[in-house]
Amino acid sequence: MLTLRELGRMLRQYDVEQVCEMLDIDSEDLIERFQDLLEERQDFIRKELDADDEDDEFDQDAEY
Repeated sequence: MLTLRELGRMLRQYDVEQVCEMLDIDSEDLIERFQDLLEERQDFIRKELDADDEDDEFDQDAEY
């Protein structure tokens, strides 16, 4: 039987979506668990979200 440490090493080989699925973790769980990182990176995240919004607006305009 694999130890917990060995199991963790094996999971590192999978992509994030697969690991989250196996651990039954969703984005809400991640935000709740990593609130400290959200706070540290909030300026960067805000800029990324603003850029995504601008891209979405541009894409919607292009469809017409």
